[in-house]
This record gives sequence, structure tokens and C-alpha cells, in this order.
Amino acid sequence: NRFDPNTYRAACPTCNGVGSIPRPNPSKLIITPEKPLCGGAMHSPGFFPKGYLCQPGNNGHDIVQAFAARHGFDTKSTPWRDVPEKVRDMFYYGDPEPLDVTFSSKSGRVYNRTVKFPGFYGWVRDWDIGGTYTDNIPCPACNGARLRPEYLAVRLQGYNIYQLNTMPISRLRDTINKVETRENSPATANLRTAKRRLEFLNKVGLGYLNLNRVAATLSAGEAQRVKLAGLLGSEITNLTVLLDEPSRGLHPREVNALFEALAELRDEGNTVIVVEHDLEIIEKADHIIDMGPGPGVMGGEIVAKGTPKEILESDSITGHWLRDPEKRTAPRGRKPEKWMTIEGARENNLKGESVKIPLDTLVGVCGVSGSGKSTLIIDTLGRVLDPIKHTTSVAKEPLDPGAHDSINYQPQKTQIIDQTRKGIQSPAKFLGIDKKLVKIFADSPEAHAHGLDEKKLGKSCSVCRGSGTDRIDMGFLPAIYTECETCAGTGYSQEAWDVKLHGYSLPEINKLTISEVYKLFKDEARIAEPLKAATDVGLGYLVLHQPGYSLSGGEAQRLKIAAELAKKSGKDTLYILDEPTLGQHMEDVER
Repeated sequence: NRFDPNTYRAACPTCNGVGSIPRPNPSKLIITPEKPLCGGAMHSPGFFPKGYLCQPGNNGHDIVQAFAARHGFDTKSTPWRDVPEKVRDMFYYGDPEPLDVTFSSKSGRVYNRTVKFPGFYGWVRDWDIGGTYTDNIPCPACNGARLRPEYLAVRLQGYNIYQLNTMPISRLRDTINKVETRENSPATANLRTAKRRLEFLNKVGLGYLNLNRVAATLSAGEAQRVKLAGLLGSEITNLTVLLDEPSRGLHPREVNALFEALAELRDEGNTVIVVEHDLEIIEKADHIIDMGPGPGVMGGEIVAKGTPKEILESDSITGHWLRDPEKRTAPRGRKPEKWMTIEGARENNLKGESVKIPLDTLVGVCGVSGSGKSTLIIDTLGRVLDPIKHTTSVAKEPLDPGAHDSINYQPQKTQIIDQTRKGIQSPAKFLGIDKKLVKIFADSPEAHAHGLDEKKLGKSCSVCRGSGTDRIDMGFLPAIYTECETCAGTGYSQEAWDVKLHGYSLPEINKLTISEVYKLFKDEARIAEPLKAATDVGLGYLVLHQPGYSLSGGEAQRLKIAAELAKKSGKDTLYILDEPTLGQHMEDVER
């Protein structure tokens, strides 16, 4: 740990081991200088800065009012560009003279205090990670290396530890392979393990990463392969290794290297269990357990088991694909008439070439892992055409698009359909059919006979308030959540159980799958279209009110696709999807 920038003894004292320092950029804060400070001059995606500095009852407001009174301008009427430059700089970086401030709390308490005004950037300090109001620049003392000079002076094959940690793994492997140790050296075993793990990371397509890559920026597939590399060379035996789709995000040429690593773990005396859809890995397994026959409530059975040869001879869907892996149908092509051009894209490893993308067509962007696909399409094109919605006071992720010159012939609308579950409470709510179902039930003769309107039918359970669960406080232990006995976990009031359509009450409908509800209401135009779209993308097995947190990333993405298919959207829309086949069986991909 002597070379660890997270320790005080090794960390650069200027940047505290971070490697970069925030440089104030007032042009990011003041976006409309012709307006007053509290009248729209500031960029304020969240409560801070406008709420904190301009709303009474906040300390920031009282300090800024005292600052404005001292320097003779009004925060609500004086255009910011009319405030003297010297005063503007003091607002950004601090007033050298203490301020006498009258503080007024929301509770009505009033008191006076002399305080030092640190300026806007004195408040922000170093917590503007995403660069909402600042620019991150390399630390001038360590040049981004994060370490003190004495630690950077130690070299291996001519490189210091920072240079080794930031070079691509493919190049690091070649460098470490040149290192030799003396006989009986304590470093021999560690060097052998490092060489083995670097070789594996390079084989499975991670040669473009570096050892300093932040773990949070890795995809699920990248993270899993890194963990797998940690097991190789550990000489641990009698271990059971569980892997969930380790081939995700891999180019076909890298799958074989992954299997070699799995076979190596097996040959060392370990049991390797893999949940996988890739036919190449399935074909090479020693034993296969094929689940089915369908998804969701239609699954849960073992439809076939045994060697790949036995599965191939079975009547299961996987067996069909093993017998005929080339049975995919070729889609009908479409001749492009319009083209969008990305000029000079040069973020990360992109070379600044012009990239032409045909419009009104289905376009595939492919290549080996790390070839620049996501950098080009998601980080550059996506951030320009569909900017990240920023609603917090400071950004927690990069907002600026990748470096490029221009994007010509942009479509009118762009939407990135990702695999996050944010905003998905349940399939019914996300597809917008929950309220429509209530209206359908309220319009029924039975509802009229009971005197139940839309408001009464949609009323939440009085005990659990619509959550469907009861919370039991366990004191010092974590709380326990149990199904609400009053509404049977549905969240509806008792009245909702009294009205039935097609033999089901509203709470009972919400416990059916999308396919089952579609069969019941396929003639009901208000909800049939989104239900059919969800079924068409292979989500018919989802329960209508299944919690959003229980969906996989692939299911969440397909649910978003279904929502778009059900919309009466206009033309000239660009949809960007990152690996939409992730987590899908070949049968689902074909669909």
C-alpha cells in the first residue's frame, strides 16, 4: 500500500490523491448575463444554486443579499452583465472582507452574525464531479498521477506505477512479460499470477482497458470478466463458481477465449455453473440443464438435461437451435435515401473519421470489445441528439458529448432506449394501462349497478395505502415487509373486488400476465395496442403489476421498446439501443 494514492503517505498533497482539480468556469454558471442573478442568469438544474441563493429562509440567500447590498446591486432587478467585473469576481471566488449578515430562518428566528463569504466556487469546492460549473484539469503537481514524486521515481521496465496502471492491458501484458526475477525471489509467484491474469484479460477482449479504470464505468460483462480473471492463478480448488451470462458484450471471436478460461478453472478442480444463451458455450459444456418450456409463469420446468449431444437430440427449443444454428430468417432490406454524418469524432480511441449513418433504416454498429462502438454512438451521437436530463444541483456523471466537429442532417427527434429501470414501477404503469383499466371497469354495467365510478374503483387500500405491503418495525433490526392481508397485496380497496369483467376483478387482473390480459381485452382499443407490443417483444410472461426492480436490464429495455411501438409517434425519429439482444435466447432474438 506504499504506492496507493488512497493513503496519506503516498497521495499527492496538492490534489489529495484524486489526480485532478476542479477549475472554476463562470460561463457554465452564468448562462444568460442579460438577466439578474436571481432572475434567470444562473444555470440551476436543481435546488442549488438558485433555490439556495435566491429563496428566503436559506442561509445562502441571506449571505448573497448582504453581499449585494454592500456592492450596490439588486439580485432581482440588476442585469448581471451590469454588475462591475470586480464584484462579479468576488461573487465567484469570495469577498476578502467579512460580511455582516442578518439571517432569517423559516421558523421565524432572526439573528445577526459576521461571516466570511467564500464565493460561489468556495461553496462548490470539489463536489462538482460531473463538471456542471467547473472544468476538471490534471493536477499541476502530479500531472494526474495522484502520487508524491518519490513514489513516481520508482520504475519497472522504464515505467513508473502510474504509467503502468494507465497503459492498455494489451501493452501492459507485453511489458510485464519482459520482467524477470531472480531465482527464489519472493516476487516470482506474484509475477507469474500477474502474467496469467493479464493474458486472460487480453484474450477475452479487455485489452483496451487499463488498471486505473473506475469500476463503476465497467459494463456488467466487463466487470464479470475482471472478477473471473481474479480467480485465475489463485490456485483455489473445490470452489463452485456461478456466472450469469459471462459472454455478454463479447464479440464472437472472444467467446472461445472465455471458454478456455472456464475450462481452466474446471480443470483445476472447481465446479463452474454458467447461465448462458451463447450456443458456442452451450455446445462445449459437459452437462446442460435446459429450462422451459416458456418464459415467466410458462417456465420453471426442466425440459431437457444431459450432454450437448443429448440436448441436441431433444425436442426443446435449445435443442432445435443446436441442430440448426443458421435457421435465422433474413430481414427485408430497405434502401436508404438520407444519410446523417458524424464529422471528426475523436473521443477515446476514435480517429476523427467521417461516419455516415443511413436514416429510415435498421443500422447495426459492430466490432470487437473496445473498438469504439459505444463511444461513437452513445457518448458522442447520443449525448448530442438526446442530452442527459440533468435535474440535480451538480452532475454525478459526464454530460458533455465526446469530442467531434459536427453532426449533419440530424433527425427531428432522438431517443436512447437503455437498460436502466429508472421510472419503471410496473409494466402496467409504464405502459400507461393501469388507469385505463380502471376506466374500463368503471364503464361496465356492473360498476354502474354498484354505484362505483372511476375514483372509487381506483381508490387505494386504506391499510397499506396502495403499496400492497405492511411494514413491521423490528427496532434495531431491519424492518420486515409482509403482504397486506386486507387487499391481498394488490393495493386496491375492497370496492374494487366487487366488479368483475371476463370473470376477473380489477385486483385479480393485475396478477395476470401481459399475454393473459391481452387475450381478455384484445378488442379493447384503449389497452390492446401496448399489451400487444409488449407481447411482440417477448414480454408476455411478465405479470401486469410486477415490481420494476425485479426486471432485468434486457426486460426493462424491451418494455421501453414496447412503449415506443405503442405510441402514435411521428416520423423522423432516431432510436439508439445498446445491445438490445442482451440476455435473450436465440428464439427471442429471432422474434
